[in-house]
Amino acid sequence: MRILDEGMYDDLRVIMKTGCDASAAVRQALLLLANLYYEAWNRGHYPTGVAPVIETANIKPYKPVRQPDQHV
Repeated sequence: MRILDEGMYDDLRVIMKTGCDASAAVRQALLLLANLYYEAWNRGHYPTGVAPVIETANIKPYKPVRQPDQHV
């Protein structure tokens, strides 16, 4: 994979902190953005082909999975 600039490298490095490799990070980012565009167009919020302005993201709170050996 070719890194185009320092900013792209920094962004990729952030996603890779989850443990994925560079290819998986790019696939995740592309899938997320493609889904946002598709939904904006499909719901009629933007005309097809016009990049939607994304202002916020909804993120579920982190809920750790309890392991059987945890006695809480």
